Amino acid sequence: MPVLVPTSATGAPAARHRAAPHTTVTFRALTALALVLIVGTATWLSAPLAVWKAMAWCVAVAGAVVVVLVTVMELRVARISRERREANARAARLQGEVARVRDEVRWVGARLLPEVLRRLEQRESARTIMERLDAERALPEDQEVRDLVEAVVTAVCRERRERDGAVDVLRTCASGVQTGVTALLALLSDRARPYQDGRLEVITCADVLEDFNALDARLSRLGRHSQALLALTDARTVGRRWPRPIEVERIVRAAVGQNEGHQRVRWSIPQDARHAVHARAVNAAIHTTSVLIDNALRYSPPNTQVSVSVMPLAAGLSIRVEDSGLGLPPETHERVARTVDLDRCPRTFAELSGAQLGLASARKAAERFSMRIAFGISHRLGGTEASVLIPWEWVTAVPADRPSPPAAPPQQLPPASEHPSHPLALSHADEHPPAASPPPPSGSGLRLPVRRRGATLPSPRPQTTADAEVPLRPDTGRRMGAWRAAVRPAPPCSPSTDTPETSA
Repeated sequence: MPVLVPTSATGAPAARHRAAPHTTVTFRALTALALVLIVGTATWLSAPLAVWKAMAWCVAVAGAVVVVLVTVMELRVARISRERREANARAARLQGEVARVRDEVRWVGARLLPEVLRRLEQRESARTIMERLDAERALPEDQEVRDLVEAVVTAVCRERRERDGAVDVLRTCASGVQTGVTALLALLSDRARPYQDGRLEVITCADVLEDFNALDARLSRLGRHSQALLALTDARTVGRRWPRPIEVERIVRAAVGQNEGHQRVRWSIPQDARHAVHARAVNAAIHTTSVLIDNALRYSPPNTQVSVSVMPLAAGLSIRVEDSGLGLPPETHERVARTVDLDRCPRTFAELSGAQLGLASARKAAERFSMRIAFGISHRLGGTEASVLIPWEWVTAVPADRPSPPAAPPQQLPPASEHPSHPLALSHADEHPPAASPPPPSGSGLRLPVRRRGATLPSPRPQTTADAEVPLRPDTGRRMGAWRAAVRPAPPCSPSTDTPETSA
């Protein structure tokens, strides 16, 4: 086995170890041979003539043995010397390779990686960068260092794409929020114009309710953008915290209300599907259903309706959204299926586009509660059918103290003309002339507006016959007393006060 010999700082063996074993072994072998010959000759000369022949043979054998031993030792010393020279040469070669690799690594960190980062800023791929560096002979000669550089470039390119994808996601969400805020401000300005112009006599309760519904839809859409961002960032909670299970009908209503075109949505919930979803899974169910409804409204003709239905299945409670659009092409269906399928690896930020953030956030929100999203063909409406399956472990029965609504499918709010028209209360200024205001000061120039006393007070509503004939409930006084006792603490009892048992 080769033996590594210690070397000096310059790669040469230490001076004190040079040729020491060879000199020692040779000197000892020659000394032993000389001693054998001297002792044998002296013994041979002092012995009688009768034993000279035997003594000669003994001296010859002893000399031969000494020669053999010396030869074996010389061969062994030669082999050890050769192995030592080879070890020294190998150590020097390894030291040279280590120094060369060290220089290449320093060059990679000082010159190559900055060049790679500069080309990454120009949106070049990892393969293109490696091909150009190879063509420019800028890659290291060592294959292992070259492989290391390629792995680093690939990892940096992947991380850069992930970062750019995350920035695009934030930009898309921020753009959606900004667009929603701009539209909301425009809607507020348009809806507030009749109030600013003082045309209160033409405003009905239905108009006010319509204004509130429009504002609620806009704000709910902004809330869905924030929920999508929370879901994509793996936030623990998406939306508000619910203290108790929520009925499926309320979940569907909330999901429909988060879309601007909610007037086109019609839903139906059969009596056997009236369940409640656990509080922890309510936000995920609302967000997922809202995203599916938004896709159905966006990719279907504006003069068609979107149907939402709830159906109990063996695996859970299914919420289906159907539209009358053109359906999904095969390549789009495959991309959508990869986005929402829990059995496949989730798509990274680098693979997502702005139009797919809704489905990606729906998958993130539903994945925590094992909700499954599926897309198919709607055989009833001819468009696309999207469904979310809520497992039974997250579904419970509606509590008995909260009776379910009637089985008739709830509809959307009718137009404003269908609501009974009740004018708002007019002010005293419409019935009684205001008091004479003090005369303006003499002089020209701008004058500040003068506020009329009592102009904003509501006018008393004339009592009708129907109001006068409404009888009071016999237990009104008792209920008011119970309410007063419930909201006000009881006074402390004095020691002389009788207990309920004694007073009874």
